[in-house]
Amino acid sequence: MKTMRFILAMLLLGMPISVAAQGEKQWMKDAKKEEKRLKKEGWQITPGSIPMIQQIYNSYKLRNEMGMNLAPKYVFGNSQSIGTFFDAAKTAATEVAKADMVGQISTEITRLVSEQISAKQMSSNQAEAVMGVVEKSKSIVTQKLGVTTPVVQFYRKLPNGNTEVMMSIAYDLEKITNQSKGVVNDMMHEAGLDIELAQ
Repeated sequence: MKTMRFILAMLLLGMPISVAAQGEKQWMKDAKKEEKRLKKEGWQITPGSIPMIQQIYNSYKLRNEMGMNLAPKYVFGNSQSIGTFFDAAKTAATEVAKADMVGQISTEITRLVSEQISAKQMSSNQAEAVMGVVEKSKSIVTQKLGVTTPVVQFYRKLPNGNTEVMMSIAYDLEKITNQSKGVVNDMMHEAGLDIELAQ
């Protein structure tokens, strides 16, 4: 009986490890395919960057990482941007990726605020003012993100001489959600509106 319990315990404890190992093998396999496709399309890395396959693999790994509540641990912002020079395209891609990420969080913030508007039975004028604050908060949250490190950053030269940059950035979902709620709460308080999101 003890032997049977021991074997069962070993199987149960070993399963998550083997599932994770299988996932990582699949991610590497998928990363190799993706790298081949991207290189065929002319994408490359900047000198001194992490190898392309490693960036793709890291992206898969982060996208599959779960937080304490079994929700994704990270939110991703993705973008592609074209500029005359690499730095111009990179700067534009970074800002678009940040805006993409904040836009995703803003959807959740809008839902939470809408629930409060309904619960408090606000007038249409008050509700409009509240939603205006939520919309304005996006740019402030984007600015507060500060410097972000791309998980994926590739570039390619276009036939017209311009440079296109592809970028993906990741940010801790819980942290950016709390930052967004904090900004919205501060702005609501300043506007004299009776809305407060729990952090």
